[in-house]
Amino acid sequence: SRHEVLMRKFLAPSLLATLALAPGLTLAADLNMAAIAPLNAAEIYAADTAMDWSGFYAGFSAGYGLGHEDPVDLQAFPDVDPLTVGGVSADGWLGGIQAGYNLQSDNLVFGLEADLQGTDYAGTGLATVDGVTANATTDIGWFGSVRPRVGYALGDGLIYATGGLAFGDLDATIDATGILGYNGTITTPEELAWGYAVGAGAEYALTDQVSIKGEYQFVQLRADATGTLRNASGIDSGVVGSSRVRSNMHAIKVGLNYHF
Repeated sequence: SRHEVLMRKFLAPSLLATLALAPGLTLAADLNMAAIAPLNAAEIYAADTAMDWSGFYAGFSAGYGLGHEDPVDLQAFPDVDPLTVGGVSADGWLGGIQAGYNLQSDNLVFGLEADLQGTDYAGTGLATVDGVTANATTDIGWFGSVRPRVGYALGDGLIYATGGLAFGDLDATIDATGILGYNGTITTPEELAWGYAVGAGAEYALTDQVSIKGEYQFVQLRADATGTLRNASGIDSGVVGSSRVRSNMHAIKVGLNYHF
């Protein structure tokens, strides 16, 4: 019939065109899907759960400090160079608090941290001049620091370097009895000792708000000790003995921080 003729006339070419185009459409779809990289579930999870180190934090830490043969020098006359006459080795426990602020940009983390540590860090040594031996002591009751930090974030981990100003309570004495025929005690003044602290550490986030850390610090505190020396008869000789005290502490600390 006329209707069947028309159907064959138009339907057959349409089917042929569809079949001819089908491979091209399939290829185009494949190309479009290939252009969209498959989503990796592990990468998505890591991106969603990686620690954001930006913001304020505070916590506590504890550790141990060790020093080895900090030099002891003596000077009795301004026009005579100080003599290194011995050394003091000190050690002790320490513990305290820290607080700071971080700002993260991509994987780089910049921050500022302040800490305060109480210690029983102390030690003794000997100072010998012309065969006469005197006792020297060093004691740090507490110390603190204010330090910039620069780190690199590795997911929930952070490695960093730090360095800045240190200060603390440094007490040092030298019993100068019998040295060069004088008697007396050379001591540091009752005031803050200043110095510097440098170190490095690593931190790991247990949750979005709690992290644990391990850190090494080298802390040097400096002070000048002085004392009036008396002669063998106990009379003030007018000679003022002095010593440049340098306490060098190698401290290892572990701690915990809470991130706000």
